[in-house]
Amino acid sequence: MARDVEQPVPGIVTSKSNKKTYSLKEFLSDISFLTKNVMKVRRVMREKGIPNAFREKLMLAVTSVYGCRYCCWIHSREALRSGVGQEEIARLLSGSVDNCPKRRP
Repeated sequence: MARDVEQPVPGIVTSKSNKKTYSLKEFLSDISFLTKNVMKVRRVMREKGIPNAFREKLMLAVTSVYGCRYCCWIHSREALRSGVGQEEIARLLSGSVDNCPKRRP
């Protein structure tokens, strides 16, 4: 199943109008944290407790708050790989959570 990883979701443009400003200092701090904890992150990613698609939906919801274009790109790509549709990705990145189930099935 080949997908365009250069532009995971066509037409998605994050606007800064209502987004939290994600500064270079915060970005570098996050990258530093991930680098220092790479083994823990890998272990969590391999665990079967949370399905990949659900985890990426959560990450997209968080990404919509911060509006980081790098996070938007990578989590959109991973969501597509996990089987999440482009429409749902666009909806999550826009901040819409209206169709979320009240409980996990």
